[in-house]
Amino acid sequence: MKISTTLFISTSILLLAACQKDQTDTAISQSQAPTTQAEISQAPITQANQTNRIYGKVTETLEASGYTYIQVDDGKTQTWAAGPTTSVNKGDMIAFDTGMAMRNFHSKAMNRDFEVLYFVDQFITDKPSTETSHDAMPEPHGQITQAELQQPISGIEKIKDGNSIAEILAHKQSLKDRNILVRGKVTKFTGGVLGKNWIHIRDSSTLDDITITTSSVVEAGDIVIAEGKLELDKDYGYGYVYAVIIEDAKVTKE
Repeated sequence: MKISTTLFISTSILLLAACQKDQTDTAISQSQAPTTQAEISQAPITQANQTNRIYGKVTETLEASGYTYIQVDDGKTQTWAAGPTTSVNKGDMIAFDTGMAMRNFHSKAMNRDFEVLYFVDQFITDKPSTETSHDAMPEPHGQITQAELQQPISGIEKIKDGNSIAEILAHKQSLKDRNILVRGKVTKFTGGVLGKNWIHIRDSSTLDDITITTSSVVEAGDIVIAEGKLELDKDYGYGYVYAVIIEDAKVTKE
């Protein structure tokens, strides 16, 4: 009986030591993780419990091994992410999903350590992507070309009992805080920023567009009817101030 107890204790100690060694080896392999594109794809990555999105202001950028490293300040913390080569400047607002995080990552190319680094498929910006080190990636949101924006949109007349965009802009003070009904063509869609989807629409009354926030999902080129509250000088922080915006609108496709 005494021999069996001693054997059990000895076996437990050996198993504990093996587990500690595995944890140490894992930590070392992460701290010495490679930085080339091929090696990064095989580097140890921790899958987060769920995918969240970080949105904030660019505070620092670095280029290495065909990747853009971006530090983002969301107003509470500063977070690093690495993704396909992306042209951004300090002060730009971007977003990225946080599904995969690498702990204690060491970049050989920059000889720099990152306590936490997110590897992302794309950085979501309001700029069209002009360069990438990977295969061509879809835009984070569809949008009408610049040439189309410089031409009047034909056939998008105001809906019955609603307002045209020209009327909304011309009479914004009297329409403030009122429920607005408007029809337009989607020229830009950005999803999941600050918990909202963001839509720009135009009609035949003016070359100007109007911004709408909503929970609905649409695509550039859709003809939609939106109904929501008109707000003026809406400040979302980070320097994002909208002189005119329709908030939390119900949006339906025609």
